[in-house]
Amino acid sequence: GLLGLFHPSARAYVQIFPKQMEVFGYNPSQFGLFHQLVVLMGVLSEFLIPVMITIGLLTRDAALGMIALIAVQTALIYLVTRCLRIPPLWVNGLTAVLLL
Repeated sequence: GLLGLFHPSARAYVQIFPKQMEVFGYNPSQFGLFHQLVVLMGVLSEFLIPVMITIGLLTRDAALGMIALIAVQTALIYLVTRCLRIPPLWVNGLTAVLLL
């Protein structure tokens, strides 16, 4: 439901911190406050920023937030593909989600 935005599921942690989730046995309760805040802000920004842009609420601020979200995702994909030496053509929408 709507309150689920404030209590992210284990899938949200897997998408943002895949290696740590594997180490913790896919148990999100093992994460500290920093990781919980990162996941919470990611989930909230993923849903609230597009809504704010759509209804015109703080449109400029929301657009800047969306630009920052996309920039962080793009940088993560770039860094992961460079570190793992994956050819850039291999990265498509599905593998981008898996890498994040």
